[in-house]
Amino acid sequence: MDDLSMTRQIEHISIRSVAPISAAIFFILSCFTVASSYLLARSAPGRITSFELHGPIDLSFSGMPDLYILFLYPFLSAVVGAIGAAILAFLYNFLTRFLGPIRVRLSD
Repeated sequence: MDDLSMTRQIEHISIRSVAPISAAIFFILSCFTVASSYLLARSAPGRITSFELHGPIDLSFSGMPDLYILFLYPFLSAVVGAIGAAILAFLYNFLTRFLGPIRVRLSD
């Protein structure tokens, strides 16, 4: 092993730090999902017979949904993303007691 690299362990993941970051990431990604789905649906010739949004929450409609649903989807995705990240952080913190922490090699 190189003298400049050192092995560290992730002993604990703070739920308070991971939940807002995950919420922000899911919000941004779902904004792109909504925008691209809406633009593609609007550019399609003819009548829209089905419209689907896929992400942490899957929504399916028999036609073009109302605009308020498209505006709410990023917020719903952010909430689900934050809850999912909090659950994963809790499970990691619980399982490290029995299985040991993840080891990472860091270098300067």
